[in-house]
Amino acid sequence: MLGYALSAEGFAPRQFHNSELQAEEVRVRVEFVCLENDSAAMDICPGGGLVGTVVESGEAASAFQGARVLVPQIIACGECDTCRRGAAPVCPTRRVLGRDHHGGCAESVVCSGRWLTRVDEQLSLKGPVAAIAAGPALRAYALFCRAGVAAGDVVVVLGNGATAEILAQLATTRGAKLIRSRGDAVANEIAEQLTAQGCAERPQKLFVCEGDANLELAVRIAHPSSIVTTAIGAGAIDIQTLFDRELSLLALSYGHPDLLPETAALIVKGELDLGTILTEAPLGPESLEQSRAEQRAGKCLVVHPA
Repeated sequence: MLGYALSAEGFAPRQFHNSELQAEEVRVRVEFVCLENDSAAMDICPGGGLVGTVVESGEAASAFQGARVLVPQIIACGECDTCRRGAAPVCPTRRVLGRDHHGGCAESVVCSGRWLTRVDEQLSLKGPVAAIAAGPALRAYALFCRAGVAAGDVVVVLGNGATAEILAQLATTRGAKLIRSRGDAVANEIAEQLTAQGCAERPQKLFVCEGDANLELAVRIAHPSSIVTTAIGAGAIDIQTLFDRELSLLALSYGHPDLLPETAALIVKGELDLGTILTEAPLGPESLEQSRAEQRAGKCLVVHPA
């Protein structure tokens, strides 16, 4: 299998051994894959959410043979107590494509048929947009659902990147009052936007997608009894402030694969416009550097194997 991975010389093409399939697994020939500032270890092909065609299947996953499918970044067992309680993204035996298992910067990936979503029939997504559905769009929709955003809520989205931009779209289309801040936000900027929108109260739902300082800021400016939802794993949190103001802090690193059909449906129905955040390019030695630049610009780089 030909794939791209980090080496002592940088990001470069290499030949990898094709692993044998388990009964529940499939091999998907990659069509497009998202690169979201991936920092894979050496000898691992990066690339999370992807779309491709099933070219080989184990005996328990033969129904997917030949199907065009979305592949989420998380591959969970689906059988343990954690998975059965609806927490597949934190399954103790999960595999993360592009982090600890070969991702989509390769000719093919191996994954469980359990979490695949077909996009070759009624639920049809074309080209690189399909990869974004399985990547940042799934993460954004999972964050949105976790926070329970409703029409009229005052919503703040902090940070750069495709996930933040999609969250902003979701908030707007669902009737929330959106406050959007890119990069490292400051309280004055948020206050000015609240005034401009005629909001007399502090934000009720806050999403932190990037920046250590943004998490601390979100906790500081949130309305009492509000929800702060974060998709980053760093930043200082004042527990006493959370307690005194009865704030809820939610953390989400990956979207649940079960939300992938709903995410794809939003795109098919036109409720999400991903063309504005999409940059398409062939996979090559400069792809990782390009993905970081696109992230800073609020976009997602989608690559296809050369």
